[in-house]
Amino acid sequence: AARRIIDSFSTERRLASYLDSQDLPEGSILVDTVYGFAVVAASEHPTRFVIPSDLDFTKILNDPATGGVRYLLTVPNEGRGVSDAINRRYPTIYDNGAELYPLVLEVPNDGADQPNWRLYQVPG
Repeated sequence: AARRIIDSFSTERRLASYLDSQDLPEGSILVDTVYGFAVVAASEHPTRFVIPSDLDFTKILNDPATGGVRYLLTVPNEGRGVSDAINRRYPTIYDNGAELYPLVLEVPNDGADQPNWRLYQVPG
């Protein structure tokens, strides 16, 4: 059972590894921890993520570019994803970048009942 749980987050570990390789500054990736906790936990650089427990999360969510965010890490706006703060602020973000942000990366998930991921770039 433990192996199955660990395996279910292999996609998130690969995604964290990819983001770690991008040499990004602190606070440059906005993600909600509804699903994103596994990516943040697997990262060697968790301070690169802006998450809901950060005091300035809402301010940055409302204006990512001014907040120094370079990427929005998103999940589908369905299931638990409807409670994701990025989806609540930008309901069409996963589908089309809320017509504001270009798609950089799409990562199909190989974990059972885990979401696919899309990474959108914040122009700036």
